[in-house]
Parts: sequence; C-alpha cells; structure tokens
Amino acid sequence: MKNLLPLLKREFQEHRGGLLLTPFIAGAVLAVLLVLGLVTGASGLLKVQSTIGGEITRYAIQNNPELIAPAASKALQAFGLAAAAIINLTCAIVVFFYCLGSLYDDRKDRSILFWRSLPVSDAESVIAKVITAALVAPAIAFVATVATQMLMWLCGAVVVLVTSGSLKGMLGGNFSFFSGTVQHLIALPIHVLWVLPVVGWLMLASAFAKTKPFLWAVLPPLGIAIADSWFDVTRNLSMPSNTVFRLIGERLFDDPLPMAANLSRDAVGLIGSLVPGAVAPGIFDEALVYLKMPSLWLGALAGAAFIAFAIFLRRKSEEAY
Repeated sequence: MKNLLPLLKREFQEHRGGLLLTPFIAGAVLAVLLVLGLVTGASGLLKVQSTIGGEITRYAIQNNPELIAPAASKALQAFGLAAAAIINLTCAIVVFFYCLGSLYDDRKDRSILFWRSLPVSDAESVIAKVITAALVAPAIAFVATVATQMLMWLCGAVVVLVTSGSLKGMLGGNFSFFSGTVQHLIALPIHVLWVLPVVGWLMLASAFAKTKPFLWAVLPPLGIAIADSWFDVTRNLSMPSNTVFRLIGERLFDDPLPMAANLSRDAVGLIGSLVPGAVAPGIFDEALVYLKMPSLWLGALAGAAFIAFAIFLRRKSEEAY
C-alpha cells in the first residue's frame, strides 16, 4: 500500500472540481443568501424564529433590543443546520456520480492501460477510490460546513451588534452555534462504515458495466425491492414485509452524519424546547447506538465483498470500452 498516498492525491487532482469546489460553492451561496436575508429582512426573520420559539414577540424585540441576540442565535442555528443538510446532500450527489464513473471511465478513455503500465496494483487503485468516496469527500464537506457556519455566525453577529449593541446571548443556552461540529466530527468514521455497502455496490456496477453504469447500479436493487414488495418474498421467509425497501432506505437516509437523516444534537434540543418530554441524546450516545447496530457491521462486510469483487473484475478486464 506504499502507493496509496500518491493515488489519493491523483484522485483529488482529477476530481478537484467536484470534491473540493462544489461543497464550498454551495456553502458560499448559502452564506450570500443569509447575508441578503439579514440585510433586507432581519426583523422578519427574527419574528419568524421568535414565533416558533413562542418566547419573544415582535413587540418585545422592538422594545427590548437585548432580546435580539437570543432570537438571532435561534435563527442562525436553523440556518446552520440547513447549511449542513444542503452541503451533505451536495456531497452525496457528487460521491454517487464519482463512484459510478470511478472504474468505468478508466476503461472508457483507456487510461486503465496507462495505470497498468505503472507499478500500481488494481487493489491499490480501487481502495484509493473507496477512501476518496467514503472519507475524503465527507471530510471536505465537513470543513465546508464549518466554514459556512462560521461565516453565517459572523454575519449574524455583525447585524446583532449594529442593532442591539451587544452580542450577549449569541452563544448562550441550549443553542451553542458550533456544538454540532463535535458530533459531526465523531460521526465521520462511523459514516465510512455506514456508506461502505453503497460505495462498494456503485463501484461494482462501475467495474461490471460495459455501458450505462447508472442503470446497472439502480435497476437491480430497485427491481429486487419491487419484486419483494409484490410477491412478499421476505415475508414468506418470516421476515418483515418490504425488507429490501427498508434496507435500502435505511442505508440511504439513516446516515450518522448530522442532518443526513438524523437531527444533530442542537436540532434535537430545539425540538426538546418545543415538545414536552423530548430529551436530546448525548454526543457520544448516538455514536454508540450506531456502533451497536448489527446492520452497521453486516453492511460493512457486504461493502467489503462488493469492493473485493470490483477489484477482481478490474483485474480480469482486458478491454477498454
């Protein structure tokens, strides 16, 4: 694996636009939208957030400037969570198409012949692509998310400071603007295991397909899920109905990264302030829940099998398409 680092650099350089620029561009667009909203309708934004919280009215804000900071903190928290969701979704789309083309494009443009002339094994090439998709891309999205949230907070702080003359309350209470960053960072290694079967399957389709890898990646699992739903195959095997659909949906929409499907700690805290009896889990508690799930480890094993088969197909491939 001595060639792994150069291969990772190669993947990053070849796909720099999608892996690096896309999440930062998405974050910049969101930050610009926030600035425009703060400049043109800050009072309306505070009114909406205060109405949701049920604690601060428009009249109170106008007559008590010191209440602006707590209201702005809630507004920025909502924008920060939205930014995390959109950037993570953007990253997922980029990774999806990156995986589909990862092994197919090498054969299509015949660059596989060049790489085979170098002292680089097929296993090293595929593993570098897996690491890029499962770890490098989400890590870049994490940095873009933190940078976007910091920029949003700075813009909001400027508006609050100009309006009320004080930043007291901007980081107080249950809505510390940056506390979700810790959970996001902890979730990254769990995310690698969680998405491994998806990444492995997409790369297997990319290695197998002679044309249209998208259809090879999507139609087989979709067809199996539809057949299971129509004929109750898994139910006849004493399993819950629509098991295949459930497994696919769980793997795609129950990602441990904040706002991929689960709410981050601050978002759960927001719901807890609105719904009596709701309790926000600890930062490490949710990570332990994932680590104790059999589906996490079974999925990781399935992903490893898909990746091993993709390596086998790449090694046996003799022609370029």
